[in-house]
Amino acid sequence: MTHDIYDRVTCSKCGHDQNTSNMMKCEICGAALKGKKGIPAAALAGAVAIAGLGVAGYSFLQRRATDNPNQPMVVVTATPSGPVTPGTPPATFPSQSAANLLSEGDRVLFANAPDIDKTAAASAYSNGQYSDAIALLEAARQRRRNDPETLIYLNNAKVGDRDAVYVAAAVPVADNPNSAQEILRGVAQVQQAHNDSGNGLPLKVIIADDANDKAQAQAVANALVDDKRVRLVVGHGTSTTSLAGAEIYQAAGLPMIAPTSTSTELAALTRTGTNFVYRTIPSDQFSGTILARYVLEKMGKKSAAVFFNSESAYSRSMKRAFETTFGLEGGLVSETIDFASENGVARLTDASAEVVALFPNSSTFAQALEVARANNKRLPMVAGDAMYTVNALREAGESLEGMILPVPWHPVSSAEPNFVASSSQLWGGDVNWRTALSYDAMQTLTAAFSAAEQSREALAQTIGESNFSARGVTGDIRFLPTGDRSGSLVLVRVQPGDRSKTGYDFVPIQ
Repeated sequence: MTHDIYDRVTCSKCGHDQNTSNMMKCEICGAALKGKKGIPAAALAGAVAIAGLGVAGYSFLQRRATDNPNQPMVVVTATPSGPVTPGTPPATFPSQSAANLLSEGDRVLFANAPDIDKTAAASAYSNGQYSDAIALLEAARQRRRNDPETLIYLNNAKVGDRDAVYVAAAVPVADNPNSAQEILRGVAQVQQAHNDSGNGLPLKVIIADDANDKAQAQAVANALVDDKRVRLVVGHGTSTTSLAGAEIYQAAGLPMIAPTSTSTELAALTRTGTNFVYRTIPSDQFSGTILARYVLEKMGKKSAAVFFNSESAYSRSMKRAFETTFGLEGGLVSETIDFASENGVARLTDASAEVVALFPNSSTFAQALEVARANNKRLPMVAGDAMYTVNALREAGESLEGMILPVPWHPVSSAEPNFVASSSQLWGGDVNWRTALSYDAMQTLTAAFSAAEQSREALAQTIGESNFSARGVTGDIRFLPTGDRSGSLVLVRVQPGDRSKTGYDFVPIQ
């Protein structure tokens, strides 16, 4: 997890809880911030939260509790609603109310985009004043069209107290809000289309913040298991948090579809009886293999320096898949550099390889960009899909020029061209593969609901049947017994362009 250096002060007027302790006035409503003379900001925030003066402030305070290494640990066991794997240990997580990590509209989770109407809408929603919440959220959406949290809460408010199918979306809000929003755009787009169609029960979405933290992901998983309204979880956002939650979902019988978690370790989970763990994205085995073969056959290179993070399930998985195919088919990994314990730039200087392979996760993304800048196009580069971000192009586009990476979807080569147009109209611009794969996870849910009873186990059994399929923007969605999806990948290259508005684009290799 990453956090800035300031404590936060909650405004007593509007409830906005993301004012930094060096501010004199609320950045939302302009009201003077109390407690600026000698009262520690953290203590003031705690007092405000305890007094109940703003649910958003309490939510942030609870998230901060996970940063305290001295926080007491408690054991929480899921209440099973399906088969339980014998010997499955109970999950543990920091003592806190996991409910404050969840929201269907009653609290704002994204602090990176504060909005006074959105904050007021949370208060209205929590009091059952849905018409007021709708008006406020529509005003907020006019200002930020590409904010999926606002659209999800708006659709939830329109459903109000009517019967609905509840689905949860577990994403890394506190750690990587951009990635979280990319995933939520796919979720929101299906929710909107389904609810507007009037077919069957409407969808209500609960957003859950796992903060890309293993313990917090376990807290979220247990809370979702205990909420009997939830029929399926889309998430989590990374392989590490998906692995942390998957054991809980499998043991308790709550279906999970991971749209962006590629680690091969996910398929290796022990399963007894019905499988409850699936994903719409091909595993790292596909990505590592296609990259290794491209280096050997298209680039004609036989030695590689591999940069990875040993503390990341995704990063370990990409490294293992690449190295296995590369070694078996005639290549040699001459250097292996671990971002968790080594200076990547220093090791690059000494590398004798013919190609650089970058497999960072989100926490080592900056280190990977440093290596790319230091390389300065001296050696050709390949990378995992974690490098497929606008931030990479914006911060180091020139240094990344020519880099090859695999992605499960690209708008130029979409299996459903209409999706590209409809998503662009809805969000005001292009979406990326994270949005496409979360869209497909939600499409899987709606297809399964049309063919099954609405119980959790019935859903999981339907999704796992050999004759089940759903139509997604990445093609037909079918699952192997392991929960993996057989799917194709698109190789893209970084090259100059203006589609991303950064001067560089990810362009499919023809």
